[in-house]
Amino acid sequence: MKGEAAGLGRRFRQGVDDLIDRMSDNPQQFPIVFKNVRRALLRRFPYSLFFVVEDDALIVIACFHASRDPSHWQKRT
Repeated sequence: MKGEAAGLGRRFRQGVDDLIDRMSDNPQQFPIVFKNVRRALLRRFPYSLFFVVEDDALIVIACFHASRDPSHWQKRT
């Protein structure tokens, strides 16, 4: 596509993978933002992963752009 930086998707995916590693290492470092849902911010991209911890597993509810209305992901809880 025109106007997109080469490798941008790869860098985004790497950022998500790195963040999931951090979430797995210590999920309590991320703030609770709604009920039992935690938010982890991606570096270099205006996105967040919203997740819960259940039975020693991370469940990602949403990968969400920072400018979107949070009520959209809150409906998933």
